[in-house]
Amino acid sequence: MKIDKDIIIKNFSKSKNTYDDNAVIQKSICSRLIDIVDAHCSCSLDKVFEIGCGTGLLTKMLVKEFEVNELTLNDIAPDLINSKLISYIKENVQTLSFIHGDAEQISFPEDCDLLLSASTIQWFNDLDSFFEKAAKQLNKDGLFIFSSFGKKNFYELKEITGNGLNYLDKKLIEQKLISNFDILYFYEEEKKMLFNTPMDILNHLKKTGVNGLKTNKIWTKSDLERFSKDYVNKFSERGSVHLTYAPIYFVCKKK
Repeated sequence: MKIDKDIIIKNFSKSKNTYDDNAVIQKSICSRLIDIVDAHCSCSLDKVFEIGCGTGLLTKMLVKEFEVNELTLNDIAPDLINSKLISYIKENVQTLSFIHGDAEQISFPEDCDLLLSASTIQWFNDLDSFFEKAAKQLNKDGLFIFSSFGKKNFYELKEITGNGLNYLDKKLIEQKLISNFDILYFYEEEKKMLFNTPMDILNHLKKTGVNGLKTNKIWTKSDLERFSKDYVNKFSERGSVHLTYAPIYFVCKKK
């Protein structure tokens, strides 16, 4: 089943005012990505394209830590970055532009020296075509640095509901990359968040727009009761329930 991009737009647009305060794991992922960029790039970046910028968590860190000449931002949901952050970004880059739309469908800026993306490609339907397009728009020494999520991401939700994204493991992503990229670096980790109740987990997902499911099913009261009971029975930990994030990180050089 293909991922419904309209659901993605709807969920992230609804959560834009609550995302930053609740995206604890996403912030840590962005921070690690900045460390990875620092280890593989110079402090001065000429032309950067960020795919799936969302509310600008990674963008803000990037322009704070690096000198960026030309920055282009993309997201499928329009107007997620507030005006205050846009002003801050403009003060710290020479040229700022936006390309709204589905990164699988839009044209990328040409001759980039860095493509950057945090927690986005798991929403794509055709990674082979996406990676081919990404490579074509990099310059000869260009890097593609991104994070996504491995197979254990939100495994609790998938086990309880039977519904979830088909997260890819390292080997499958590598197979899709190797035609166009050399993989310079890979890292994976697991991060558990603890909540008081399963309903708190659902609330967390709502506030971040990341429901981890392929559809926006309307749950009945009995659905919620059954979900909560099953979740507590299977995934309790020291009086709490847990939700697992499984971020993975790649640094890829254009062949």
